Amino acid sequence: MAVQFFSQCIMLHKKTCLCAEKHVGCFLGEDINMANSTIRRQAIACQLLLAGFMLAAGVSLSSTVMAVELTADTPALAQSESLAAGQVTAFQGEEVYGLEKFSKSVEELHNVVAVEKVSKDNEAVEEVSFIVAGEVSNPGEYSLSPPVSLLAAVLTGGGPSSSGSLRRVAVYQTGTLLGEYDLYSFLREGRIADDFIFNGGEQIVFLPCGPRVAISGGVKTPAVFELKEGEMTLAMALDLAGGFDSGEGSWQVEVTRLAGVRQIIAFSADVVAGGDVPAFNIEAGDRIRVLRNDSSRPANVYVRFPENVSGNFSHQSGMKISDLIDCLRPLPENIALGYAELLREGRSDNRYEVIGISIDVLLQQLAFGDKSNDFMLYPGDCLVLFDREIFDKKPVVGIEMPGKPLLLVDFKPGMTVCDLLDNAEIRLPEKGMRSVVCRRQLNGSRLEVVRLAVDLEAVCRKGEQQNIELQPFDTLLVQY
Repeated sequence: MAVQFFSQCIMLHKKTCLCAEKHVGCFLGEDINMANSTIRRQAIACQLLLAGFMLAAGVSLSSTVMAVELTADTPALAQSESLAAGQVTAFQGEEVYGLEKFSKSVEELHNVVAVEKVSKDNEAVEEVSFIVAGEVSNPGEYSLSPPVSLLAAVLTGGGPSSSGSLRRVAVYQTGTLLGEYDLYSFLREGRIADDFIFNGGEQIVFLPCGPRVAISGGVKTPAVFELKEGEMTLAMALDLAGGFDSGEGSWQVEVTRLAGVRQIIAFSADVVAGGDVPAFNIEAGDRIRVLRNDSSRPANVYVRFPENVSGNFSHQSGMKISDLIDCLRPLPENIALGYAELLREGRSDNRYEVIGISIDVLLQQLAFGDKSNDFMLYPGDCLVLFDREIFDKKPVVGIEMPGKPLLLVDFKPGMTVCDLLDNAEIRLPEKGMRSVVCRRQLNGSRLEVVRLAVDLEAVCRKGEQQNIELQPFDTLLVQY
């Protein structure tokens, strides 16, 4: 089978040479002989999960949102609501700035509150009550032992939801606005500017998030940032990301933008570290890509097929994912069209950004004239294709614990978190666990990661509400 597949790739190479003249392709065989098909299947499945969760920069317990059913069977396949609204939908490798720190701070606060509650059970302490509402993770009325600061109250509510603002948090008392607060000061300095002590009866309202832009590549803090009025310039956006990750050299800065139903390059320039950033107004939904100018870097994009067969193509300015797919046609029959991954270089920590793609949905969108998800390719990008047998016949689920390798278990319909733990034969600590199920879901042609918080202590107590039913290729990430 490996030899047959390699010959298909050689034939494919001959066709790509006849594709558009601007693309030059070649294929290399790389150790494609594996002795055992079961081992091969598990290796590819492991590669699938590792690519999405261990290489990705944004794998954390932070972006916890509820599962939403996303379907792709509508005839017109309209662009997603977030794109239409000018918002940035985070790729798998992107973190909405600040959510990870908030998650850790929430956990620390819960531990402190639990200890204080035990120590004060026999004391008559009048607690301070307040309400957390709006676009927040856990809305409701809360009571804490005094003193209660705005920061403590914000963390008690779990921080903003995926659609909530980190820049606009309003505090009211008896209907009167006491102030509007920017939580970015907490993320940068560890405290909220103008924080104050509650008297009781305050209402905290998380407003909907403002315009967001994604900044990736060679900056100190690649993430999705929320911008306020007066910050919609390229220079201020780069400043929010901490600037270039090195104080020397020349950098290519490129802004891609959704114009109607297609992606365009709205800005591109070389900027010297320490020099002035050209004046340019950015818009909600823009993606800013920073890449160090390096003459030694091959100007290629790559394709990795199953069985470790690889190919490379000459990168051209304005090249898009559809251009690369066109040069691969006809794709071998064993390629999974429902899921592929684009690995992107350029991060300061040498990790990949990972972008999930549904090739068949993308092609349907393009057929209807919707090019909103036909994003730009950059030198060094690598499209990873998987064998559809992994998805159709031999799906797996995974569990990852601190200090241990990713463990794979064969998926069975109706399988739950409890079943996964039983099949993996893993002993969990009695307390102090926090975990999340990472699940891929379709948003347009992009496959994004939804993170579902799971209380493993409740699962171990046979709590059915927390015993989430799993889907193929879910991964349970456990932290102590």
